Amino acid sequence: MRTTITIPTGTLVILATFTKLGDQEPYFSVTAEEYDTNKQLVSCGAMHDAIREHAPRSVYDLCQWHMCFAQSGPMHYLANAVYHAEILWGLGRYASRPEDANALAHFKSTVVFNESADEMPEFPALADEECDALEKQARDAVLADAIANDEDNDPDLVAALFVELLTQALRRRVAEVIALWCTTRFPMLMCDFHETVSAAGWKVEADGTVTRIEVSS
Repeated sequence: MRTTITIPTGTLVILATFTKLGDQEPYFSVTAEEYDTNKQLVSCGAMHDAIREHAPRSVYDLCQWHMCFAQSGPMHYLANAVYHAEILWGLGRYASRPEDANALAHFKSTVVFNESADEMPEFPALADEECDALEKQARDAVLADAIANDEDNDPDLVAALFVELLTQALRRRVAEVIALWCTTRFPMLMCDFHETVSAAGWKVEADGTVTRIEVSS
């Protein structure tokens, strides 16, 4: 689908399409090309901010499905969901970055969150007895190391190890919770995707092939 829009600085050409590379299943993408008044290419790519600013809502709404596969859904659906959930819940694995402040928006974007139908997953807090067991594990490990090396027991090491064990346990729990959440909503997610692209002129067949269809105006 090609949409050409006149903008103050020239022309914006929006391209929405399914692409199939080799044996890979087809994926949907929405990109744009901006040309100046002399018809020279200025920029191109996933220019979704420009599309949102200049295109009709029906065209902009396709952007949320950018890089969504015909059957398996958004690219890195589960991995990205877990990654952004960890940051959202203070369990990020890397040094903090300014964009981490938008973790909620990034999470919703990567899973194509439906504000009218979806509910956010809840933070999977550990029970008191689970925390107690982790603290005991940390104390026992530090004590055993101290005895083996004929050193005094260090409470700071106990605290540090407890935090590490607690973080690891919470990350495992986050992965479980997000996996269940993503799996449960996946059928409705793909139904929404197929309905959206159908309205725009594509039909996703049961075997994952995509065909172009006529759309009544």
